[in-house]
Amino acid sequence: MIPFTRIRYSPTHKYTEEYPPGWVQGDPRLPVVYQEPLPLLNPGPVPQPRIPLAAENQNLRSGPAGVVNEAPPHVQRGGVQKEAADTLMEGGQPESWSYPLKKYLSTVWMPQYTLGSRTNTRWKWPCHRELQVPPGTRKLQVIRQINDGAFEKAVLGWIRSVPDFYVTSANAEKLNELALPDVDVKSLDGEDVRFLERFSMNFVTDVTRLLDAYAFPTATKALKLFAGIPEGHVLNEAIHLKDINQICPVQNATFDLAALPCPQGNDLTMLVVVVPPWDFQWDDLSDFVRPGQPSESLDDIRAASPHTVLWAVIWDICSQRNCRFFVLTSYDYWVFGNFSNDMRTAQVTQYMKAPVFPKEQKVGIHDVTDRNLPAPNVIESMMFWLAASMDPLRKEFKLPSDIH
Repeated sequence: MIPFTRIRYSPTHKYTEEYPPGWVQGDPRLPVVYQEPLPLLNPGPVPQPRIPLAAENQNLRSGPAGVVNEAPPHVQRGGVQKEAADTLMEGGQPESWSYPLKKYLSTVWMPQYTLGSRTNTRWKWPCHRELQVPPGTRKLQVIRQINDGAFEKAVLGWIRSVPDFYVTSANAEKLNELALPDVDVKSLDGEDVRFLERFSMNFVTDVTRLLDAYAFPTATKALKLFAGIPEGHVLNEAIHLKDINQICPVQNATFDLAALPCPQGNDLTMLVVVVPPWDFQWDDLSDFVRPGQPSESLDDIRAASPHTVLWAVIWDICSQRNCRFFVLTSYDYWVFGNFSNDMRTAQVTQYMKAPVFPKEQKVGIHDVTDRNLPAPNVIESMMFWLAASMDPLRKEFKLPSDIH
């Protein structure tokens, strides 16, 4: 039998994982890993990234063209960027300044949305007959809770382990892709305010668009800055969440899908499921993260609850696309989870409240450090979960154990 191979990338090397003949999902036999140097796209005296990350650059479908209320470009924004006349010291020399990225991330906040008039709150999610499968198809047997302290330790430990990145007067343009405001150096500018005033949420795709405008690019850009990925490197454009709704079996779904794709084949590295905050609420979140056996059949889901529908979809996509890490978000609340190699066990965090505030509010340090908000915050956790999902050795955050 021909060995099964899988290719992953770090910023500096290509890794070919060769699995034994006859290997199947859940097989405890480990692959043999071969590595070879990975050249830059633009050769030259460009520094290599500081920490290893796997490349995710499959060309999946992007969002629809011609969308109204596109996200603002975030050009020359933030309180740290001063007018030229204000940045001169005595003698006419430019003033120098710097600000640590870790401090910025710890105090970011997300702008509050406005619900539109066309939101359709369903008292019962539709019956998705296309998700019904023969008994025993979906093998998820148990859902476990990730201990809050263990998750916090992992996130903060990873953040402390990477060198800090300093935004300075010499590289102020790096702020442009760090879209979220914080309490100190960045604020919503006029373009942001106009965008948010025109923007309203009517459909789940609107939730994704707002995440694409602020939260997602901030997490991915921060990860690339910490990793030291240079502008000309293959990973710079690769670390980006893609729209993958074309692979969803559900038509007119109540949820939306994005993912970090793998560089080869159809595999995914991390799945993101977006649900509408008006249609997936407290009891649904509690049901989704409840530990134990799934409360309803994941196979016969003709009259399933929202959390069961989501578990079925997440299991299907992750199983079919060799994906182990996933995120569920309603914008206001976030859940981080992963599967065991045999897909029989899942583990999830408690749902975490995002630091969401009205755009008109003068957000201060006391707001973003409120005891009702998690520390680290959901943006720091999202950045870490991206890094953990791209770690082929699973050292950053281990998968749950297989069921033997």
